[in-house]
Amino acid sequence: MTSPPPGSAPSGTSVRVAAATLLGIHGALVVLDSVFGPPSLGGAVTGEVTLAVLHFLVVLAVAGSLSRGRPWAWWVALGLTLLGLFFLVPLAMGVLLGGGTELARNAWELALVLGSPAALVIVFALLTTHRGAWLLPRPGPPPSGEDGH
Repeated sequence: MTSPPPGSAPSGTSVRVAAATLLGIHGALVVLDSVFGPPSLGGAVTGEVTLAVLHFLVVLAVAGSLSRGRPWAWWVALGLTLLGLFFLVPLAMGVLLGGGTELARNAWELALVLGSPAALVIVFALLTTHRGAWLLPRPGPPPSGEDGH
């Protein structure tokens, strides 16, 4: 198999797999942050971990369908990405501007706090710029005259 010429657009399959992988990485970072990150102020840690695991399972289900090119998964992934960015970008900006020192006390926690929004920004860019990767033809009978009869 030959590689595509330099400067050509990536294939739909590679875009779908990249978006699904990054969405899965975001889900894993959410779980890691709830387990190893700083505890919520006044919140129940067990409930936070349970919600993070539930979030991870939903993200994995969507990512699996996203990589297979399911159009509904594109919509759900776009909604999850926008919702995540709505909550995580202000948090990341607070940490970057120095106001969130209790959220990122060391390099590990900084990577957890900043990694998830970074993954979501890339997923959002892939979903919006490569929309055609999820516009797959529906399976059905071949058009008349092409089935060999």
